[in-house]
Amino acid sequence: MLRQNHRSIGGELTRGSANPSTVTLFLGSLLALAAVFCPFGEFERLLSTLAIVCLTAAAALALYQLFRKFRQRSFIAMSSDYLEHLEVAGWLTDQGGNVLAANTSASRTFGPAQHVSDFLGQKVTSPSFAILRLQNRALAAGKALEAIYTSSGGTVEVSVRLVRQNYLVWQVSEKEAETTDHTAIPALSLGRNGTVLAMNNAARLFVGGRTRSVEELFPDQPLRIGEVNRLSTLRGPAFALIEEGRPAAGRRELLMIPVQSAENKFELDSLPIAAMYLGQDGAISELNSAAKDLLGCVGIPGAALSDAMGG
Repeated sequence: MLRQNHRSIGGELTRGSANPSTVTLFLGSLLALAAVFCPFGEFERLLSTLAIVCLTAAAALALYQLFRKFRQRSFIAMSSDYLEHLEVAGWLTDQGGNVLAANTSASRTFGPAQHVSDFLGQKVTSPSFAILRLQNRALAAGKALEAIYTSSGGTVEVSVRLVRQNYLVWQVSEKEAETTDHTAIPALSLGRNGTVLAMNNAARLFVGGRTRSVEELFPDQPLRIGEVNRLSTLRGPAFALIEEGRPAAGRRELLMIPVQSAENKFELDSLPIAAMYLGQDGAISELNSAAKDLLGCVGIPGAALSDAMGG
């Protein structure tokens, strides 16, 4: 079902000022009234002429406004048909961000919206900066496209296109949180200045929810890679061995391997991958179940790693 905000469509003609045709009609009426009671003939003809001009101008302005309203409503109707054929949620707005029409997908997914912030704010924390950035780029270049991280760890792809130099078509499609090779290990994706861009499900379960920055999660700075660090989770203090994953697209990935305390080593069997401890001589001192399954009968404590990996 398409929703159109007709009050916004018609109201933008006179928003912020008096209707010009009404003002001109009022002035013409005053001049005509003055001409009727004017005792001077020449001055009466002048007032009558001015009154006729004002009343004619008022009629012309009223007709122009009616024509403009008709054109706007026709454009909104055509845009509504276009929005309905989109495969994603779509809205038509004016340059002030007021929603004029929305397609079925938008209404079903985001509910009724009067402004861009009403639907984008459901997915993005503090959407005002993103809205301003996208709108300015669309007004300057005709279109804008940006992937924005959501509070749930996924992303929304927001597309904005300028139409008729006065209106914007917004399209929003949501993508699930990215998966990595470490889906069973708590992992964070960090942006600039330590901002947490995404967390996998294991990280959210470990921490107890979402976190905004690495400083908020790790009170003891700087972060020590390859060592046990203390975390401030929603469930209280916790400890984890921190390792750094593969960087990608300007982002860092931190892996958090939970341990019992700052002194304790973590249990190898808690890892979803084959792992082992080695002595200085290269002998296996401990290995988890996944490593035992991988190495078979040669994967035993005391065996040299070179013998176990020699085939």
